[in-house]
Amino acid sequence: MAPKIQLIMHARRLIIIVALTLFACLTAAFGAWLQTRNLLINHDLVWCLEIARVLTSGGRYLHEALEVNPPLFFLLISPFQWLATLLHLSDYAAVALWINLLAVGAALVCWPPLRALIPNRALTMMALLGIAAVLMGHPGYHFGQREQLIATLITPGLFWLPWRLHDPTPLTSTMRMAGAAVTVLAALGILIKPHYLLMPLAALIATLILRPEQRALRPLWLGWPGVMTVVCAAYGFLITVFFPEYFQMVGVALDLYGGMDASANTLLSGPILSFVGYAALLAFGVSIATGWRAQYSLTAWSLWSACALGMAAFVLQGKGWAYHTLAATICMDLLTGAALIATLTTLRHNVKSGRTLVSALIIGGALWAKPITGGWAEYLALSPSDWRTHPGVRLLQVAAQGEGVMLVSNNPRPWTSQTDAAGSRLSQRGYLWMLAGALQLMEQGDAVKGDYYAKRIRTYFAEDLRRFRPRVLIIGAGRDLQSYASFHGGFVAFLEQDPEVKALMRDYPPLRTLPNGAQIRLRRDALTSAPPQEPATPLIFRTLAPPPSQETVQHVR
Repeated sequence: MAPKIQLIMHARRLIIIVALTLFACLTAAFGAWLQTRNLLINHDLVWCLEIARVLTSGGRYLHEALEVNPPLFFLLISPFQWLATLLHLSDYAAVALWINLLAVGAALVCWPPLRALIPNRALTMMALLGIAAVLMGHPGYHFGQREQLIATLITPGLFWLPWRLHDPTPLTSTMRMAGAAVTVLAALGILIKPHYLLMPLAALIATLILRPEQRALRPLWLGWPGVMTVVCAAYGFLITVFFPEYFQMVGVALDLYGGMDASANTLLSGPILSFVGYAALLAFGVSIATGWRAQYSLTAWSLWSACALGMAAFVLQGKGWAYHTLAATICMDLLTGAALIATLTTLRHNVKSGRTLVSALIIGGALWAKPITGGWAEYLALSPSDWRTHPGVRLLQVAAQGEGVMLVSNNPRPWTSQTDAAGSRLSQRGYLWMLAGALQLMEQGDAVKGDYYAKRIRTYFAEDLRRFRPRVLIIGAGRDLQSYASFHGGFVAFLEQDPEVKALMRDYPPLRTLPNGAQIRLRRDALTSAPPQEPATPLIFRTLAPPPSQETVQHVR
């Protein structure tokens, strides 16, 4: 009898594993279909995919990859290449599928704490689907940014932590393995950008404040500090052995990346307080409804503290770019879902309770005034299919004809997205992010060092023109750099101070100057062999304002 029962149990586990795998694949595929059908690929993601290819094919920092970010993010998204080959997908569809698989997997890992949190199985499944939907769909046009992956990887820990502090009973071996997996995921998320250590650390402190008797919990956070230390050490070893040039890249970044910093007014003028205040109202309402020491309350304050410190990480990064708030706003939306489920549960069981009604009013009022991140409406207005038939993209399609495109601009918006929509690929290394820092050094700091980096930028440009021989050059207007005297005359004048660049640029006569000041140049042999038929003035360049020098977080009611 025992062997038969054991066989049945094994069969049941196998069925569950197959069902969960199928669920994850179908959900991720549906999310990827919606993403690629309705939104153009993010301008930064285009570049990240190129860097991932370079690093996984033996490329080196400071040589083939002039990239300020460490390799972990690029390694984590690199399986898109395998998926694209295996399933015959575009790069965009493949990376969307891969990131969505990670999101659904992270949601599935949240099942044990959700099941303990929500007694109703249907509501538990709804919550799980909600987590997956937020992780996949919240970023919108910013899909694929590092902050999305950070939020995806640390989210399971934000649910497991309050669960284990509320109920520290011993776990089964399977649950211990799941807890270790949660820890590894959180460590990987933090290592993408160490600023975001603030989020799980804040969640730990908040839950310990609410449950002070657990402060002496010996296996703190399921032994997570130890596991995190091992993961961090392994990552440091990986960089040292396989990407040693990155340590030199850090020195370059310390010299130049500050040139892209935003002012304190820009960083603090966004809706930081409204986000944090809204999330605090939700957590307060949940605590009133369920009790301050309940798992619901611990989970709500775990998400709130992660949201608040995620906003602090946004400020610490100093750039003011909208996508830097993604990790915080994802936690905010997860808290919104938790508050809704808490309200539904308490109203269902205790409608006449004054405490329940007060919590419902607080949560309802917060939801009515929910802050929403805005911006990027110009991208949301057009789907990828619209872009592919758009005059602006058709100009690139006709000019590039599927060959390489080189972008000469310190601002990739919206050029990299247009290049992808036109069916071409970037043919260059990414070094122009260095330009603002070099100009700043030349005029406000160390002129010798600034001139050194300016010469390196010109050398990189000449090397790339010789090596890649792109068919098309897109030269940005560089309006956000015009305040620097050393940039007088724009990118062409700056780069042609090198005689070699000036000689190479003779092979790229201007094809078209766009109304926003940008210029498209075509390689001379391509121009003489097959003169492109230019479409009418691209609508995109007439209707859209030039990209600003700093993305700012907008608050839209």
